[in-house]
Amino acid sequence: MKNQLLKKYLTYNNEYISGKTYLLRLFFSFLLFFLLNAIIFLVIKNWVLSLITLSLMVIPILQFIFINAYKRGMSIGWDKLTSIIGAIICLSYPFINLIAEFSHFDTSNLIVLNIVNLILIWKNGKK
Repeated sequence: MKNQLLKKYLTYNNEYISGKTYLLRLFFSFLLFFLLNAIIFLVIKNWVLSLITLSLMVIPILQFIFINAYKRGMSIGWDKLTSIIGAIICLSYPFINLIAEFSHFDTSNLIVLNIVNLILIWKNGKK
């Protein structure tokens, strides 16, 4: 049961997901990321150990985001390469935006990267 659940959400299995499902999974993954981040930094007082722990826990969350963006891209009829590129953009957008905010870069130019997420959410897929 546990193995099937992990296989369903962490691997590509030609599953059709709607825009609503994609959005819910994206919300869940970012919520899980921020909750884990807060818990780790509150419980573990050593910064080096907390960063190592966080990085090990973030890898499955990033894989979850990537796989869901890829599944959604395939669900709306994109080919494999376009789905991979779209998933990479969706995965990297929050981090690029965060880096741009800290470096005082004008983030209005980065809205182009968010268009991929909007397409994945709102475009009708195969029915």
